[in-house]
Amino acid sequence: FQGGVRMLGKLMKQEWLSTWKIPTVLIGVVFAAATIFGLFCASPVWDLMDWWGADVIFSATVLLFYGALMCCGVGTSIYLAVRYYRSMYSNEGYLTHTLPVTPNQLLLSKMINFSIWELLSVICIVFNIMLFAAFIVLREVGYRSLFESFQEVLMEMQDILNSEYATGWELFMVLTIILILVGTVSKSLLYMGSVNIGQLWARHRVAGAILVYVGVTGAVQIVTQAAMIIFMTSAEQIGLLQDDYFFSFLNQVMAVSLLMQIVIGVVMYVGSLLILKKKVNLE
Repeated sequence: FQGGVRMLGKLMKQEWLSTWKIPTVLIGVVFAAATIFGLFCASPVWDLMDWWGADVIFSATVLLFYGALMCCGVGTSIYLAVRYYRSMYSNEGYLTHTLPVTPNQLLLSKMINFSIWELLSVICIVFNIMLFAAFIVLREVGYRSLFESFQEVLMEMQDILNSEYATGWELFMVLTIILILVGTVSKSLLYMGSVNIGQLWARHRVAGAILVYVGVTGAVQIVTQAAMIIFMTSAEQIGLLQDDYFFSFLNQVMAVSLLMQIVIGVVMYVGSLLILKKKVNLE
C-alpha cells in the first residue's frame, strides 16, 4: 500500500510539472486584465468623456474582461484535456502505458491534477470578478465610502442571516462548498472520460471525444431541467418557495445538483478505468 501511495505521489508530481505553465499563464493574464481594465474603468478619464462613445468603450472593456475570464476557464479545461489525450493516446502514450503503475494510479494522478487546476481556475475567476467590480465601485464612491459601504453590507447580511428567513443558510454554505469541490472533480472526469471514449473510434478520435462531451452534457442538461421543473412544481405546492422556506428550497436544489455531479463522476471514472484496462487504442 505504501509503495502504491509513493508511486501515486511521483505520478502527481510529474503530472504537475508537465502541466503547470499554461494554466499559470492563463491565471496571470486574467489577473492582469482585471487590474488593467479595472484601473481603466476607475480612472478620471471617464469624467472628460461626455459623449456616446464613452458607453461603447466601457462596454468593450467589460467584454474584453469577460473574454479573459473565458480564456482562463475554458482555456484551462481544453489545454488539460488535450494534454491528457497526448499523454495517453499519442506517441507519449506508449511511454505512459509502460510505466510500472496500475491504470487506477494513472487515472487518479491525472484526475487529481486536472481537478486542482479546475478549482484554481474557479477561484481565480471569482477573485478577479470581485477585483474588477471593486475598481468600478471605487470610482463611484471613493475609498472611504467603499469601506463604509462594505461595512453596511456586512451588517445587513448579518441581520438577514439572523432572521427567520435565513433558516438553513449554514447548510446552504456547506453544500455550496461541497458542490464546488465535487463539481471540479466531476467536470475533470467528464473531460477525461470523453477523451477515453472518443479514442475507441478507429478514426476521428477528437471529433468522437467532442461528440461524447456534447452528448453527455446535453443529456445532463435535459434531465436536470426536467427534474428542476418537477421539483419546483412540488415545492410550490407544499409552500417551500415562500420567503421563510427559501434556504430550505435551495438546499434541496443543491442536494439534487450534488447527486447529479456524483453520478456523472462515478460513471466517467468507472468507464475510464475499464477502458484503460481493456480497450486502450494507441495511435
